[in-house]
Amino acid sequence: MPQIYEVTAVVADSRRAEFEAYMSDEHVSDVLATGCFAAAFFANDDKSYVFGYHVNAPEDMQRYLDQHAAKLRDDVVQRFGDSVQTSRRMLNIIKLFPGE
Repeated sequence: MPQIYEVTAVVADSRRAEFEAYMSDEHVSDVLATGCFAAAFFANDDKSYVFGYHVNAPEDMQRYLDQHAAKLRDDVVQRFGDSVQTSRRMLNIIKLFPGE
């Protein structure tokens, strides 16, 4: 069953520009380079950022968690410390509607 792995980040105002650059230029690419996700998006509103990673199969997500997540999460913590607060959740895709 395909899923969306969603990560929400609340970032201190003083670090938002640096966070956007790091995520856009490095982190999301590093996550995709694991081969565990088919695609990703990075979005925001005036209070938080949301990352959505498309997972084709639960086994891919488990492989990410077992082999890659700790290092990639630690990279963010080392760079931003407590100026970034994150939450995560998994969403099951009931149906995917292709565009025209």
